[in-house]
Amino acid sequence: MPEIEQLPDGVFLGLEEKIYFGQKGRLGSTDLAKLHTRGVGWWWSSEYNPDFVPEAEDAKSRTFGKALHALILEGEEALNSRFSLIPSKDEMRAKHGDLFCVTVGDIEKALESRGMNPKKMRKDEIIAYARSRAPDLQVWDTVEAGWAKANVGKLGITAAERRQLEVMERSIRGHHEMGALFETTPDNVPISEVSILWTDEHGLKRRARLDALLPKYTIDLKTLTNVGQRPLQFAAGEHVAKWAYHCQMADHHDARRRAYRMILAGQVSGGTVAERKWLSLFPEHAVNWAYAWLLYQRPDAKAGQAPIVLPWAEDYGSQLHMDGIRARRRAIDLYRRSVAQFGLDKPWTRIEPVHSTAEGSVHRVFLPSWIAEEAIIGEDDEL
Repeated sequence: MPEIEQLPDGVFLGLEEKIYFGQKGRLGSTDLAKLHTRGVGWWWSSEYNPDFVPEAEDAKSRTFGKALHALILEGEEALNSRFSLIPSKDEMRAKHGDLFCVTVGDIEKALESRGMNPKKMRKDEIIAYARSRAPDLQVWDTVEAGWAKANVGKLGITAAERRQLEVMERSIRGHHEMGALFETTPDNVPISEVSILWTDEHGLKRRARLDALLPKYTIDLKTLTNVGQRPLQFAAGEHVAKWAYHCQMADHHDARRRAYRMILAGQVSGGTVAERKWLSLFPEHAVNWAYAWLLYQRPDAKAGQAPIVLPWAEDYGSQLHMDGIRARRRAIDLYRRSVAQFGLDKPWTRIEPVHSTAEGSVHRVFLPSWIAEEAIIGEDDEL
């Protein structure tokens, strides 16, 4: 695999995701949120841990998030250019009936019904035999291989996920208050997926990627799973707090300010002529801006939970923004101390001082109340 080019500080439009995340040694906004919530545990789920393997479910969730960004922020053309519907066994079975085969047994049964005797064949042999002798059969392995060949470079989403995306888009576009969030440039140029690379006052190489950069808002799309079907206002608040999105918001605000200076200095790469023209004017038009999360509650058919969009706008300088600034500062301080102590090539850990259950102890361990009830010494008990 060719080495990914390491880019200088600047504002980058249309930067491929693999190039953005391939910038070595740059600390991202998401990293700061994880440092705030996980502490030294950040290293263990980072690219620097050779034993860390992301969960497959995480990759699936990220794919849906990318598709959501493409549709909402860039439009259907962008979605179709980067994503394709994955074939579904259920839909194939409904469409083709007995002509659809998944297992070797299915193929054998279909061929035998036509007077053929395909016994004692390996899987690849019987698939090739069926393709030549019964081309109307729809063999699942062949369908999957055909999809992969026809969609090189694209990510796959299911038909159910596509329907969810369309429901969300209709909800957002039809929302009576959300039009302002998507107010674009005077020339109607959407500025989305903006990558900002900079070096901070501590000499740290930094990066941030904004979902949408608009005159009045920085927009961040998030999905949440509302376990227990709590009121969305409470679920949304817990979701933002759990994942430290306020820390990420504060970092995005800082990235946006730094982007202004780099735009004025001409440090802009990529993008269309119209996008670059707008960015040259952007700093003077972007005043009194805020941060907006678009939180999407994913539907759950089994639980009877509907898809709901909750727009959440925070003014610059709000209490949550200030809390985010403090969380961001602590995360950066932790990162700098840990790098100084361990580097990035060695595991991060922490040794706590000696703790005790004694009242008044500076470092105290707190036991659950039930342990005292179990440990009551009776009248005849002796120590």
